[in-house]
Amino acid sequence: MTKKAFTLAEVLITLAIIGVVAAMTIPTLISNYQEKQTVTRVKAAYSLLNNAVMMAVAENGPVNSWFTGSRTESGQQNYYTFSPMILYKITPYLKTLFTCDNIYDCQPYRYTMKNLIGITDNETNMLNVTGIKLLNGTYIRILSTGTCEQQYEIMDACATIDIDINAQNPPNQLGRDIFRFVINKQGYVLPRKFDPNRCNLTSTSYVNGGACTEWVIKKGNLNYLKCDGLSINGKDTCD
Repeated sequence: MTKKAFTLAEVLITLAIIGVVAAMTIPTLISNYQEKQTVTRVKAAYSLLNNAVMMAVAENGPVNSWFTGSRTESGQQNYYTFSPMILYKITPYLKTLFTCDNIYDCQPYRYTMKNLIGITDNETNMLNVTGIKLLNGTYIRILSTGTCEQQYEIMDACATIDIDINAQNPPNQLGRDIFRFVINKQGYVLPRKFDPNRCNLTSTSYVNGGACTEWVIKKGNLNYLKCDGLSINGKDTCD
């Protein structure tokens, strides 16, 4: 009787084919997993923050009533004065690892923020002085001038909130691990509206990536990292 078996050459060819297929598919699988993980973390942080602000409003009244004191001509001085007032009201409703409300206490937690394509935003880095780190590793940065006015096409916005889903860990880029929201005076946390001029793969503006948040919340993906020309109410895939 003759015994049938694979030759060494056949085995090696099969292994080579498997290796090529794995090399082609594994990066895509990893990328898809990371994308889903990012979307999940953004939505979870969004929900936590929204609940915290709404509970703070229920106890303390509208957000615009949280501010006390006079304002100055200096934008930075306003940030330093009024951003902590938001922080103090919402932290009782969040599970925090630390909070910092001044340039000295926040110094160890400052990092350089970058835009969607990696351009450094030194100005924002200098203002990164009011923050909350949650137990789950999310970092929340608060910027408020103590006024409630239109920001990013959103009426009565009292504060800009940047949610960094992995705190100081890289890439620290808008639209990749940092996502921008606003708090309006009624106490709703709203994602910054999608704007293809501020969420694309070509703009060197330091705010590029700040207008990707609505896309993540509504579409549940990061397709804007794969191609330009997308529309929140139109083309939403790169096919």
